[in-house]
Amino acid sequence: MIYKIKIYPSITTFRPEFTYVYIKNGLTHLEMKAQPHKFDTVSGLSSFMESITIQIPSMVENIRIIESFIDNAKEIYKLDDDIYGNILIAVTETVNNAIKHGNNEDPTKNVSLQMHLEENSVRFIVEDQGSGFDHNHLPDPTAPDSLEKIGGRGIFLMRHLSDEVHFRNEGREVELIFYFN
Repeated sequence: MIYKIKIYPSITTFRPEFTYVYIKNGLTHLEMKAQPHKFDTVSGLSSFMESITIQIPSMVENIRIIESFIDNAKEIYKLDDDIYGNILIAVTETVNNAIKHGNNEDPTKNVSLQMHLEENSVRFIVEDQGSGFDHNHLPDPTAPDSLEKIGGRGIFLMRHLSDEVHFRNEGREVELIFYFN
């Protein structure tokens, strides 16, 4: 079965040469190539902002596409290794939750991932097509009775690895913000 993966670049200061998804040795890869951004030397200000959106069917194996997307973003935008590790874990955990809990692994439902690269930060917005959840009433994964449980740490990880986390649309949309040093 073939699934369509949609990629929507929206760039204000430069264009990627191309973005494509391919399958190699049974693994799905995402590759992006771009030219470096330029700052306005007259005003001394940067109007730099790039946005890229990808949409994947809700299948756990599509987490590889998200990992590849983040790996490519690290290389293209020269993201620091420390922020890269936090982004990789927090974003893949958010997408995994959207696939498993939001869309119940229904391949007819999609998960959307937006990346907004700004001068001082990078934001990721993950949105699913599920019924949502109440993020304010979750069990504490650090409580003694929760320590032996296998799951239940995803949102805890997101909150500790991101500089900011915002839940919208009854929990169907999660925004993760990472600031550059």
